[in-house]
Amino acid sequence: MKEKIESLENDTKGKEISETIEKYTKKASNVFIIGHKTPDFDSIGASAGLLSMIEQLGKKAYIVIGDEIEDIQSDINKIVYDYGSRLNIINLDQYKELKDDNSLLIMTDVNKKNRIYLKDDLDDFKTVIIVDHHDIKEGETVENAIHLIYPQAASACELVTQAMLVKDKKESKSKYKIPKDIATLLYAGIRLDTDGYKIEKNNITHAVTAKLFENGADKEYVGKLFRTDRATYNIVSNLINNGTILRQYSKEFVELGIAFSLNKEYPHYIYKPEELAKTSDRQVEFKDTDAAFTLGYIKTGLVGISARSSSSSINVGKIMEQMQGGGNATSAGTQIFSDDIESEEDKLIHIVEDYLSLQETPAVDFVPDLTDQPQQFKKVVKKRRNKE
Repeated sequence: MKEKIESLENDTKGKEISETIEKYTKKASNVFIIGHKTPDFDSIGASAGLLSMIEQLGKKAYIVIGDEIEDIQSDINKIVYDYGSRLNIINLDQYKELKDDNSLLIMTDVNKKNRIYLKDDLDDFKTVIIVDHHDIKEGETVENAIHLIYPQAASACELVTQAMLVKDKKESKSKYKIPKDIATLLYAGIRLDTDGYKIEKNNITHAVTAKLFENGADKEYVGKLFRTDRATYNIVSNLINNGTILRQYSKEFVELGIAFSLNKEYPHYIYKPEELAKTSDRQVEFKDTDAAFTLGYIKTGLVGISARSSSSSINVGKIMEQMQGGGNATSAGTQIFSDDIESEEDKLIHIVEDYLSLQETPAVDFVPDLTDQPQQFKKVVKKRRNKE
């Protein structure tokens, strides 16, 4: 029997999410929505969509962001500035004042308890719901939560949009309205986690996006969010040109290039998380790079790693799990408390090689002609790495 292709017409995921949210929201006094630490467009967009659903069900909802302002990437800060009051965004102190014994907690774009700020409060909730698209790792997720987790989805925003598009049983129209501002934020999240629609995991992503445009998603606003400022461009370019070792491997007769980027001249330079992410994003656009790992301090003593993959042979989410992080096959990351970033790079390289059972071919010295490149750091000529 031929398997039925997933579409908005036979969408079981959206229906399950919609019915579960409705069932438990009606029982709750209020609802708190939280994404992962250092929120991104998918986390904040999915949170916004869930908040809109809950408000349309007649209950009060809040989005909890536990990060300090300086730790949130500038693009998310713009969303908080533009939409903060509309989205009922609150901090941890405000959450403690508003929570009661009958509050409901919804986690989205995350299923690991160590990646949210409310991990110590989980047992205080009668019900915890998780709406996510990342793989579950036993022992790290919230075991007694209601799991609405679908790794085949491209993003959490895609799942929330599907839930909002579920049709009412009595009427032919969708049960929930998607306001223009919510549609905009949901679109931003989908665009982020599909790398501008370069990564397609199912047949439904474009159909969902089309519906968001029908509901007024502001493509121009989102486009500006994704633009890079000149200072970030210079930092990213320098890190790629002066801090990259490109290793070449072969796996099952497939040649793979993996880039490891670290600023060896100024290893203690403090980066913004989005600078590391944009470095890895740009690396995998090169023909010779199938996966990229960018390392840098994001605080004193706190190392951030951003990982990207453009190859089905390299699942960066699985690799990052071995460094207490996570993500999906194409986009992942972690944060590690360490004062020795070069040691963390060595650990990462060994994990990559051991996990993928790769056979190394000679390493490549990445020393391009930088004559016309803007520089913020002194040029460093990389030495070859000798595998132990």
